[in-house]
Amino acid sequence: MNNNLPIATQWTLNATAALPGQVVLSVALVASTSTGQKGTGWLGSDRHIVTNEHVVRGGTAAAVLVQFSDGTVEKIQRVTVDALTDIAVLTLQRAVSHAPLKIDKAVPDIGTRVCA
Repeated sequence: MNNNLPIATQWTLNATAALPGQVVLSVALVASTSTGQKGTGWLGSDRHIVTNEHVVRGGTAAAVLVQFSDGTVEKIQRVTVDALTDIAVLTLQRAVSHAPLKIDKAVPDIGTRVCA
């Protein structure tokens, strides 16, 4: 158990033995302080979070915060949205050290273990 992580994160990492720890550490809480809306997002790169448009709808970059499971909070530089597909990409003000999740363009074979 890593004592530098919040208790909830330690518990999640221990409870999700089937998932790599990277997955847990690369998923974040996304919250709009102006609208009160919350959701989750995941790292697509060291400076980009992918989330749903409805999570950040009505908020500005200055009003959106991202909190990782290790407790770190990051500010947003830019919010790019596509309301039609309900996707938003948040550009972080600075790069983070967590590894982005791998995006595989190939269709998985039947029986391949995937996480969504």
